[in-house]
Amino acid sequence: MRMTVADILRTKLEAIDADCESALTPEVVKLCAEARYDGSKFHVPSFQAAGALWLGLIVRKEHEFIAEIARVLRTPGVILSGKDAVAVRNGIDEIFSGARYLERMQILSGRVARAAERYGLVFDATVHRVDIPDSAYSAGAMKALRKARANVLAELDLHSHSNTPERIRSLSKCWLYLLSHPWKSLAAFLLLGLVPWLISKVSVADVVQWVRAWQQ
Repeated sequence: MRMTVADILRTKLEAIDADCESALTPEVVKLCAEARYDGSKFHVPSFQAAGALWLGLIVRKEHEFIAEIARVLRTPGVILSGKDAVAVRNGIDEIFSGARYLERMQILSGRVARAAERYGLVFDATVHRVDIPDSAYSAGAMKALRKARANVLAELDLHSHSNTPERIRSLSKCWLYLLSHPWKSLAAFLLLGLVPWLISKVSVADVVQWVRAWQQ
């Protein structure tokens, strides 16, 4: 079965999502390893640092999604229909769903509690005031998710065949050409600048003389 543009794009975005999550896993594991007992005191990891990691994860996905959407949809001949755009939007909504991020602080708290149990200790989240970084992270995550979703969908709409005016797509293609062919672009700009100058310096009599000389 032939994959649609929506299938291709969703597959790529899901792969980026998985790669971003995998890249962060070692950092989270390292943070969890800070939950330890030194014989006199049980040390807990920084919940603020964990929140910063997850907020950074959302931003990274946002930037990589935008770049991938632009790369795929700027490919010559690729057209994102209205139906395909809806399918991709649904996938983006799933990836940036709050349910995927808001419980991470509680999950970390549970890991710390299990680490404490291995030492025969009890981790009291209220004593360590986990609710403070949890609330701060939840508010920051919702804000970051709204921003990421809005920016990614804006990029999708920009390249959507049904929503983007032809002049905008044409300008986008011209800009890509200029970036990929800098010397040709420079020559074209110089030529465009010289033509008006030449016209201003050449008279009709000069043109007639050149034509006659060429015919001889």
